[in-house]
Amino acid sequence: GKKVATHREAGLKTKLPYQTVIRIDKRNNVFKSQPIELLLKDKNPMVVVCFVCWCVDDPDLFIKSLLTFDNARLKLGDMVNSQLGSVLGHYNLEHIISIDAAAVKILEIEERIQANLDMMSKENYGLKIVRSGIRRLEYPEIVETAVFGRMRAEREKEANKYRAEGRQQAA
Repeated sequence: GKKVATHREAGLKTKLPYQTVIRIDKRNNVFKSQPIELLLKDKNPMVVVCFVCWCVDDPDLFIKSLLTFDNARLKLGDMVNSQLGSVLGHYNLEHIISIDAAAVKILEIEERIQANLDMMSKENYGLKIVRSGIRRLEYPEIVETAVFGRMRAEREKEANKYRAEGRQQAA
């Protein structure tokens, strides 16, 4: 059917018996993405989980493009995954994990992702991105075991050096 009216304020409204009312929740909703494995600029793989806090900004466009909140979650998942891949592809591992706090650019990454998501979702689906961010970053299991193995080897090498120095001093 044809849209008759859009009411944005609460209050008593009337409708004819053959008209249908579609109510849209304007509260904030939270979407948590599935873990996705992405490659950074320096070809290091990372597993990333992101969250998005969103609400309906344009009910007419929302109904026309998505119709349900489940469809909105599916579209948000696709958009989040594509934005994570495109934005994280411009950063090296040092920008994600580093001892030097000035080198870490997590806030910059989150701001870029949020700005891109907000622009895309507002234009295409009538959604407003209130907040988005990275919830979890980790190495894939294969890389994680290799990193821990390398760390163990470095510690063992350092321990052997100290043992050798101790033997030399004892002799």
